[in-house]
Amino acid sequence: MGRQASNVVLAGKTFANELTSAGIRYNGITGAPEIEKANNSNNQAVRDTIRNQSGLHPEDFPPEEDTRKIEQRINKNNKLIK
Repeated sequence: MGRQASNVVLAGKTFANELTSAGIRYNGITGAPEIEKANNSNNQAVRDTIRNQSGLHPEDFPPEEDTRKIEQRINKNNKLIK
């Protein structure tokens, strides 16, 4: 797995969130319990699709590098360049 697999999961998460947002806007979903239920359902559907279409299991992906660590490395490299 690598960046491509991570991109699939990120795109899937974004898609599930957009589905929830559309449900709120166009289907009249209101209230925290209903929104949470719709969001969970959308996320599960997207996870199932990822698994069924690619064989990838999002929960098995390694975590991405922490943004702060990346920033620290960039700052350190910038200092070394100067």
